[in-house]
Amino acid sequence: MLAPLAAVRIERVFQAASSARALALRWPQGSRTIARGSPFGETVDDCEAALRAQGIGDSPG
Repeated sequence: MLAPLAAVRIERVFQAASSARALALRWPQGSRTIARGSPFGETVDDCEAALRAQGIGDSPG
């Protein structure tokens, strides 16, 4: 286990050489990029909404 879900936050992060954002999960000991957007219209919005609907990433930070 990397971290309890209560400790996980969702963040939008910059991608190198792209104007689109990526979606990352962060916890006290690390992070992981889980989705990458495209500058041609494909965003990480749906992925973020699905995670938040399950209560992931809503921890105070």
